[in-house]
Amino acid sequence: MAKKIKQDEGKTVDMVINEVNSMFKGRSPIMKASQLPKKPVIPTGVAKLDAGIGGGIPTGVTVVWGPESVGKSTICLQTVANCQKAGKVALYIDLERKLDLVRAQQLGVNLDELLIVSDIEYGEEAFEIIRNMARENAVDLIVLDSLSALSMHGEQFKGKTGAEKDREIAEAEMAQVANKLAKGLKVFSNDLERGRYVHLLCCAQLRMSLGSFIVRGSWSGGNAIKHASKLTIGLRRGQKDNAPVRKSKAINEETGRLNTVEETVGFEGVLKVEKNHCSSENRLNEGSELHVPFYFDTGFVAPEWANEVIKLENTKEDDSE
Repeated sequence: MAKKIKQDEGKTVDMVINEVNSMFKGRSPIMKASQLPKKPVIPTGVAKLDAGIGGGIPTGVTVVWGPESVGKSTICLQTVANCQKAGKVALYIDLERKLDLVRAQQLGVNLDELLIVSDIEYGEEAFEIIRNMARENAVDLIVLDSLSALSMHGEQFKGKTGAEKDREIAEAEMAQVANKLAKGLKVFSNDLERGRYVHLLCCAQLRMSLGSFIVRGSWSGGNAIKHASKLTIGLRRGQKDNAPVRKSKAINEETGRLNTVEETVGFEGVLKVEKNHCSSENRLNEGSELHVPFYFDTGFVAPEWANEVIKLENTKEDDSE
C-alpha cells in the first residue's frame, strides 16, 4: 500500500519542485501527473480506426506504411482535411513531388490554407523545417510524404561543406537515412510534444527485405522511427470479392430487359494496428486488423449513395423483425 505524504512533507516536496523548476526559465519540467494537460487528436476519417485510437492520431509521431495504391496518401489527406475543419494549420512536406491537388480537394482539403514544402534538396532540410515549425508553434499537423523519399546530404555529396562534390551513384553509403533520422528524432521530438502540440504523420513505402528463407516487408528509416512512433498502421488490399460495388439498373439491348449492373467502385482496405500507444475506451490491440471499404472517389469515407443504401438495408431488416 502506497505511503501517504503528510502535510508538512507535502509542503517540502512542493518547495523543492518550485526551486528546481525555477532553474528552467519559465518551464516546469516537474509536475504532478494529474496536472498534465490533455493532448489533442486529429481524426483520420477512418471511423473504425479513430474509434480505437482515442478519436484520431496522437501528438508526436505516427507512421502509415504499405505497398503502392493502398490508401496511405488518402489517410494523410483526410487527416489534413479534418485538421483544417478544426481550425488548425497543416503543413505537407511533399518529398515525392507527386501530391495531387485535385485529389486533395476531392477529399476536403482547403488548398488556400494548406502549407506545402516541395523544393527540398536533401533530407536534412526537411528535418530543419520540422524542427523550426514545431519550435515556433506555427503548425498543428506536419505530413512527411514519404520516409522512403528521404535522400540525405551524404548520399548526394562528398567532401567539406562549401567544397563538396557530387557523389557517384555507384558509391556505397550505408544507413544514411537511418542515422540522420535517429538524430533528427532526438532533436525535434521534444518540440513536437510541447507548446502547440504537433502531430507528425509519416508516410512510408513498403521495402522488401530479402532473407535466406523468408521475404519480409518493412520500410526505410531504421529502428529509431519505429521506437519513436506512438501509432503505426500497416495498409494492404483485401479480398477482391469484398470490394465495394455500386448497383444500378440498365436495359439489356439484346433482350430489352431491365437488369441489375454491378460496378466495382473501390477495394477492401485492410489496416493492421502494429503499434498503439493511444488511450481509448475501445482501444485496438496491437495486431488487430480493420477491414474497411476504400472508395476511389471519396477514399475511406463512404459516399452519400453508399449511406443511402445502408439506411435502406437497415430499414428492411427492421421491417422483417
